[in-house]
Amino acid sequence: LAELKERLIIAKRRAAEEQEDRRGLINRAKRDKDALLAEKMANINRIRSLAGAQATQRRIETAEDIAAAAAALASKNARKAAALATRVAAVHAAQAAESARLEAELRG
Repeated sequence: LAELKERLIIAKRRAAEEQEDRRGLINRAKRDKDALLAEKMANINRIRSLAGAQATQRRIETAEDIAAAAAALASKNARKAAALATRVAAVHAAQAAESARLEAELRG
């Protein structure tokens, strides 16, 4: 009977140790899972932050490109307008000269 009691005590201790080992494994797995989840969240946040910064940079570059294109177009238009004004002035001067020559010819 004493041997049976001793075996029962040993079996209970072994079962308790096994239960404690299982709890330890479960807790370790939970900690590992939580750590992996935290690492994934950190990566996602890092990627989101990087993507946001890149999108902002693209918007800035696009706005700068648009402004540069508008400035180039305005400069081109100003040069063409100046050239046109010069040609129009030359035509007017030629017409005025021709008109003066014709008037002189009529008088003379």
